[in-house]
Amino acid sequence: MKSGRHEALDGLRGVSALMVVVFHSTFNSHLKLLPLIQNSWLFVDFFFVLSGFIITETYLGKIRRGGDLKRFILLRLGRLYPLHLAMLGLYVAYEIAWALLLKDMVPGGRPAFEGANSPGALVASLLLGQAFGLFDHLLWNPPSWSISAEFFAYLVFAFTCLLVRNMRLVMASIALLASLLCLWLGDFENQTFLGFSRAVAGFAIGSLVSQLRADLGGWSDGALSLAQLACALLVIAFVSSSTDAFLWLAPVVFALPVAVFASDRGLLSRGLRTRPAQFLGTVSYSVYMVHFFVLMLASNAVAALQALLKIDLKAVSAPGGGENCSAARSSRVTPGCCSTSCWCWPRACSPIA
Repeated sequence: MKSGRHEALDGLRGVSALMVVVFHSTFNSHLKLLPLIQNSWLFVDFFFVLSGFIITETYLGKIRRGGDLKRFILLRLGRLYPLHLAMLGLYVAYEIAWALLLKDMVPGGRPAFEGANSPGALVASLLLGQAFGLFDHLLWNPPSWSISAEFFAYLVFAFTCLLVRNMRLVMASIALLASLLCLWLGDFENQTFLGFSRAVAGFAIGSLVSQLRADLGGWSDGALSLAQLACALLVIAFVSSSTDAFLWLAPVVFALPVAVFASDRGLLSRGLRTRPAQFLGTVSYSVYMVHFFVLMLASNAVAALQALLKIDLKAVSAPGGGENCSAARSSRVTPGCCSTSCWCWPRACSPIA
């Protein structure tokens, strides 16, 4: 750990962001048929767990000692909102260009400023209301549902710090209740309605890891390396084989590597502390928030090129890679090419995160 940072966890955050990008990637290949890639939308839950761990470690004592709640909220908003606002600006500019210039260049062009890109959806996005069931589809920049949900988790954490003494018991209760809500409503993948619950469950579990994590300083590097390898294999196996009945366990599974890699020692940690991994961790939030816009531009450019050259580029699909474009409320789709209508409106293909 350097300058108060968990460098191995920074590297894992970058890897998780890359997995989400690969899941949404527009180019089809045999790689995307791997179960690990098809289910890699689950790595968003790693973000929630890691956030709970880091925020608790950094702010729990400060807020409980009478720290400025307003300052905490403004700092977190300042971390999330500027890029979110910039991306909304890009989407609005693109929507205007679509209405004036681009719509006729793509076969089956959709109406502008409707559906996910309606003015009402823009207001909800500006107010970070994407993850609370206000709409039955993802809005504007689809990955932004998770920052809406995470900011809500920040508020839950901050007020819990101020109002209760036994944080461990309360965070355990919050994690259990949020997970049960996902189970009761039966759709862990639906961010437009249950996004806030997923975030709170993961954040609370990450907070518990921060408060309960055993001191691993006495472990040898060899023991830590074995534990890290076991955690990596567990995550790969879980993500690759997850079924609907066990999706709610994702935050629990991701909590284990957060606890083990936080020590910054061990063989795998050394790999995650290399300069490329650290760079990926540093830009992970930007990559996460920007990637879908880039993929959308690429998909529409390919669609226009298809129409111009009268060729069929089946090697490229729309972001989200969904074979069923009506699944706009779900976060998980099977990689494959979308129908023609989804070329011009790739977000109908149900991205996640």
